[in-house]
Amino acid sequence: MTSDDVDHYRRQTFAYGATRGQLGFDQQKLHDMVSGCAHRQELLRTDLKAGEMQILQGIMGKERLDLWT
Repeated sequence: MTSDDVDHYRRQTFAYGATRGQLGFDQQKLHDMVSGCAHRQELLRTDLKAGEMQILQGIMGKERLDLWT
């Protein structure tokens, strides 16, 4: 994971948030996207222990299938 990757996910989240009020908008999906960005940002920390990294990766592995499509 790089800062460019995190920026990509942030842009996707911002673009989805801009669709608020349109048909099909899902507030929970937006919330999950924001949380996903935070988890990815945490992976960039240099002081993470291996166990902490595994926990974050496990959380991200359980994200909704439609989250980043």
